[in-house]
Amino acid sequence: MEGHPHAELMAKAAEIAKKDKNWWRHFEVRSIKDRDFGWHPLHSATSFGLDCEYRLRKHLSIQIGDYDFPEPVRKPLDVGQNYWVITLDYGVCPHIWTGSNQEVHCWLVRGLIHLTKEAAETHIKALLSFTQQ
Repeated sequence: MEGHPHAELMAKAAEIAKKDKNWWRHFEVRSIKDRDFGWHPLHSATSFGLDCEYRLRKHLSIQIGDYDFPEPVRKPLDVGQNYWVITLDYGVCPHIWTGSNQEVHCWLVRGLIHLTKEAAETHIKALLSFTQQ
């Protein structure tokens, strides 16, 4: 008897689910019939249907409106590591991680740190899209 075609990814999903109750955020899906539409993030749990292909995402991302950007940094960086922080008053600003209270309690915990300028710029555009016409 042949196993399920998505068995390896299902096992990976089970491993991820031990640490993240929203395990499906780590996967992408595309229709076998409509491959031209490309890969899309899963937005809820799935049964790994036979009419779709699945793969692990390269990085987690957040979608706000029409904007999609990598998830902000969630763990302290190495001292001396470059990063970008988003602020509503100054926009996107480069910084070097020192582990200060401001970095940890004001930016890291609030999800305002990105490893690339592009990700930070997209994040700030997404946030400002709610208040701009």
